[in-house]
Amino acid sequence: TDQSFYANTTISSLTLLEHTTLINVPSFYSTIQTAIDHSYHGDTVMVQPGTYYENIVYKGKNIVLASLFLTTNDTSYISQTVIDGSDSLSVVTFENNENSDARLIGLTVTNGKRNGVLIELDDETYIGATPIIEHNIISFNGYLVEKGRGIRVNGIEGGNPTIIRNNIITNNKHFQSSGSEGGAGIVVYDGNVEIIGNKIENNIFENDDYSPSVNAGGAGIY
Repeated sequence: TDQSFYANTTISSLTLLEHTTLINVPSFYSTIQTAIDHSYHGDTVMVQPGTYYENIVYKGKNIVLASLFLTTNDTSYISQTVIDGSDSLSVVTFENNENSDARLIGLTVTNGKRNGVLIELDDETYIGATPIIEHNIISFNGYLVEKGRGIRVNGIEGGNPTIIRNNIITNNKHFQSSGSEGGAGIVVYDGNVEIIGNKIENNIFENDDYSPSVNAGGAGIY
C-alpha cells in the first residue's frame, strides 16, 4: 500500500501470496479453468499433455493459454493436449472484451456441443472480443445441436482484428433446419477478422433442404 513503517511499528500477521506469471496445469491447478480464474493479465497458462474435459471461459483475462508447443515449437504437443467439451456448450469462450493479448495457442479443441471456439459480444458493453487463435486443431464440434461451428465470431466493426491463424479446422458440423447459411468451419457474423494460413477441410453443412455436403454451401467459411 506504499505505506511507510518504522522500527517501532507493530502490524498484524499477514499472509503474502506468491504470484507467478507462468501457471502450470495440472501441477499448479488441476483444471484449466481454475488456472484461468487465478490468473492476471499478461500471465501464461501452460497446459501439459493430456485430455481436459472442460468448457472454459477467459472471463476478460488477457492471458496466453497454450500447450508446450509454445516453448518447443514441437507440433506433436498440439494433438497431445486436448480440451474436450464433453458435448456441452462451446469448448472455449471469449465474451468479456478480451483483446489481442488473449491467445489460444497449440491445443486441440474438440467435442463442443455447439462451437469449438466462441468469440462473442459482451452483453453489457456490446464490445466484441479480439483474441488471437493460432496453431490449434479445432475438430468435431457442433455435432449434437443446430448451428454448431468450429469457430464462431460475432464482433463489431473497427478496432483491432480477431486473428485466426495457422489452425487446422476440420470435421466440424453445422446443421440448420432451413436456409443456406453455412460456416461449419468458421462463421463470421460481424467484426474485423483476419483469417490467415489455416487448413479448413472436411467440414459439413447440412439442412432440411439439402443432403449433407462436405465443403459446399459455405461449409468451410461463411
